[in-house]
Amino acid sequence: VSIHVNYGKHICGGSILNKKYVITAAHCLYAKLLSDIYIVAGTVDLDGPVVRRDVEKIIIHEKYDRLHTRANDIGLVRIRGEFETSRTLNFVKLPEPHVQVAAGSIAVVSGWGRLQ
Repeated sequence: VSIHVNYGKHICGGSILNKKYVITAAHCLYAKLLSDIYIVAGTVDLDGPVVRRDVEKIIIHEKYDRLHTRANDIGLVRIRGEFETSRTLNFVKLPEPHVQVAAGSIAVVSGWGRLQ
């Protein structure tokens, strides 16, 4: 997904977890009001048809360290309404809750920005 501020500018990416939640970086949500942002999904062409959802709730990891290490830079957005899957919109595939993912496992991450 693309997270936009209300004057139409893309500020961050995210991934749809389920019908109600998007996962993203906490720094994308920090100091934002619910009315400041919205979610665009279902396209790579922002000039074409898109799925737009307003934000109902912003959740930032309680131990997010914005000033020093950026540790725990993770957040959730709860949308108004729901996402419906389609050929251009789907949820991320996560391990089942009982599955332990070993430290050092290989993972694929998509988005914008840099990794340290």
